Amino acid sequence: TSYGDGGWVYQVNATFYYNDDGNIDVLASAGDDAAGTGPNRVYCLDGLTGAPIWECTTGGPMFACIGVKDFTGDGTPDAIGGGSDAGETQGKVFGIDGSSGAILWTFTTPTLSVWALEVLDDVNGKGVEEIIAGDFGGHVYIIDPEDGSQVEIIRGPNIKPFPNFGPLAETVEGEILIKVEDNGSGMDEKTVERIFEPFFTTKFFGRGLGMAAAYGIIRNHNGLITVDS
Repeated sequence: TSYGDGGWVYQVNATFYYNDDGNIDVLASAGDDAAGTGPNRVYCLDGLTGAPIWECTTGGPMFACIGVKDFTGDGTPDAIGGGSDAGETQGKVFGIDGSSGAILWTFTTPTLSVWALEVLDDVNGKGVEEIIAGDFGGHVYIIDPEDGSQVEIIRGPNIKPFPNFGPLAETVEGEILIKVEDNGSGMDEKTVERIFEPFFTTKFFGRGLGMAAAYGIIRNHNGLITVDS
């Protein structure tokens, strides 16, 4: 289906299958056209044919989408979309039913558009993996995918230690310190030295842009990112 003059596809995600054929399907977030008649929706497309499984219309441009584990209890993975209202004055996060594309809940941010979405671990002990969402105003929210409620907010200098998060985040001399740890095999010294270098990767199918992008985003917000291994 065509909508106006079309719109940019800002993100695709291929993590789960939504039509029970055993093949990974594709989520795609699309924006608007110059006349305000563009798609403004999240698509779920058959991974083999590209045929629409469902479309989720949101009323504003969509800049991000991710697949998430089933949070409705119907056995089908669900989805999260990030975007804005029609005037791009408020950010929006949508919980989307993976079976039908229906919007189950909406989380609104006070500034501009939501461009970044990612899945966290079960950080508040409810047995559900929370969502982290970032908007253009520099706010980062942790959201419960079951009902769209706010678990925590990271808001520049107003941050406080997270409840139940242990040592994940703390304030140090007026600055925010966020620590992320894993139990992988580690990296040698040469790899650590080049980890933020664009197009440097140790993965066979890697593109070497993830850490470089993270470095750029954090530096643009007057932050610092370091790695120890």
